[in-house]
Amino acid sequence: MSKPAAEGSAAACPRGAAAAWCLRGSVTAADSRLRDAYEDATSAGVNRKILVGIRSDWKHLRGRANKDPEALIRGYALLTQELRAEISRRTP
Repeated sequence: MSKPAAEGSAAACPRGAAAAWCLRGSVTAADSRLRDAYEDATSAGVNRKILVGIRSDWKHLRGRANKDPEALIRGYALLTQELRAEISRRTP
């Protein structure tokens, strides 16, 4: 018996559905998590150079939303993780 496709994966899309359309909820959620982490990092005083780099990567990834939404979700998760790590370095 095969495992069901993971939520947030293109394999969970109905046959013939565009992955970008099918994963729009997961993309939106990942974007919200990244936005929240960015705001928290700004409030925590994370170095501007780091924030500028994150914004650049964020913009680059956003351009992949239609072509490879799964890569976009993974990339957003990595950026969110990076921001959270920077925040934790500044929190005693």
